[in-house]
Amino acid sequence: VSIYWQNDQIKEEGLYRNGVKSGLWKYWHETGNPNSKGIFRNNLKTGVWLEWYENGNKKIQTIYRNGLMNGKEINWSVDGNKTSEYSYQGGKKNGSFKTWYNNGRKKSAGSFINDSKDGKIAEWYENGEKYREQNYSDGEKDGLLFTWHESGSKKEQEYYTSGLANGVHQQWYENGQKMIEGHYINGKYDGLWTQWYANGQVFLQGKYNEDMLIGEWTQWYKNGNKYFSGNYNDSNQEGNWIYYSPDDTDSSRIFYFDGKPKTGKKIEWYDNGNKESEITYVEGKIKGPVTYWYDNGNKKLVENYSNNQLDGSSIKWDRDGRKYLKQKYSNGDLREEKKYSYHGLGQIESTTEFIYNSNDEITNEIITKWSTSGKLLSKLNNGTIWKGEVTSWWDDESTKKKEVVKYLDGKKHGKVKMWYKNNNLKYKGNYKDGLMDGKWTYYWNNGNIKAEGLFINGDSGNKNNITKIPTNGRDGKWSSWHKKGGKWSDIYFVNGKKHGSQINWYDNGQKELEGYYEDDATVKTWSWWYVDGSPMQEGEYNEQGKFEGLYFINPPVPEFTYP
Repeated sequence: VSIYWQNDQIKEEGLYRNGVKSGLWKYWHETGNPNSKGIFRNNLKTGVWLEWYENGNKKIQTIYRNGLMNGKEINWSVDGNKTSEYSYQGGKKNGSFKTWYNNGRKKSAGSFINDSKDGKIAEWYENGEKYREQNYSDGEKDGLLFTWHESGSKKEQEYYTSGLANGVHQQWYENGQKMIEGHYINGKYDGLWTQWYANGQVFLQGKYNEDMLIGEWTQWYKNGNKYFSGNYNDSNQEGNWIYYSPDDTDSSRIFYFDGKPKTGKKIEWYDNGNKESEITYVEGKIKGPVTYWYDNGNKKLVENYSNNQLDGSSIKWDRDGRKYLKQKYSNGDLREEKKYSYHGLGQIESTTEFIYNSNDEITNEIITKWSTSGKLLSKLNNGTIWKGEVTSWWDDESTKKKEVVKYLDGKKHGKVKMWYKNNNLKYKGNYKDGLMDGKWTYYWNNGNIKAEGLFINGDSGNKNNITKIPTNGRDGKWSSWHKKGGKWSDIYFVNGKKHGSQINWYDNGQKELEGYYEDDATVKTWSWWYVDGSPMQEGEYNEQGKFEGLYFINPPVPEFTYP
């Protein structure tokens, strides 16, 4: 049987006997390169099977017996380097294995019994230095574990029994200085544990009992002075805890009961002597602001609490002292949030404000942007531009302006300009409370003026089919010009309706038509001329709006066009 990909490349090919796969089967990638091949016997893989990557390099070589892997399996990377060798019996890993990095150096080596690691397992760094050595029994760690730094110095040593750490545990820095020493019993911390700084100074010391912290615990600064000291009872802080400044000239004391702070002030310091945090408790409750600092002395966070819940303002700063988040809480619930971003020299670039309801849902989002000089650029309220000047662009790189428009209270208000993609001005005008107001001038894309006139409360509606210039709100005289520069028309409006005379001219300057409107209705005498100046027709519109007059060449009444 042969099966093909949709691109007509062969996908697989082989024999069926009595409805099951039998004999040699071959498989191909959609590109036409070999994927895999091997022999089936009664629908079960048998013998050597090979797989290839799409680039043609060998991927896996496996030996099967009755559908189960049996023998050596070899794996290669996509670029042709051997990555691993495993031995199988009855579908399970049995015997030695080896793995390699892509550079050809050994990565790991050891052995399996029935899919479980057994005996010594060794691992190496990519530079060839040994990383770890561990003994296993029936898949569980058993005996000594050693690890090394990539430089070759010892990193860790501990002992396992039936998969659980037992006895002394030790760790070292790369410089050879001891980092940690302690004791395990059946996988749990027990007895005295000590940690050191890389300079040899003790960092932390205390005792465990079956993973629980007990008795006195003490931490030191790098200079050897105490950081804190206090007692634990089953991992709960108890009694008086004292925190010290690095120079030992200041301290704070706080009383704990059942692991919870009750009374006192907790101050923590950085190694350089600057404060890290300060918090005060009275009768188990936080009193006053909680303050955190960066190690350079700048504030990091100030929070306010009531009844141990966030209440009031919460402010965060970056390391340079710039505020980036201000929040307001009420009885632990977030109610307002304001995020800040900055220009490169530190001026505020934008703020984003969120207002939350009692269901923690955002009910209002306000985005405000400023220029590097501090000028307000825009303000958006729930996605609607609210205040300031907004610039849009034709391109992603912001090199070709499309429109500049000002907003006030969410409405367009003030001057507006728009450009064509060729950078020529398309129109300029003015808005008042969201409506077109005052003089507007439109231009053709070649830079010549297209039309000019006044709007009063123009809502941008009822656009002209040809020029796409709105009619609603036009008032007074509107003039237009052909694209090449010649006068096109003069027409008068009152409150968006055509009212008064209309005169149109051809490109060559010859008059095209002349007539009158009253409240958008054609009235009085209308005259038309051909492009050469000869008369086309002339007549009047009666009270029913029907045209009556003289046809010089009996044409239909021409269309009235205006920009």
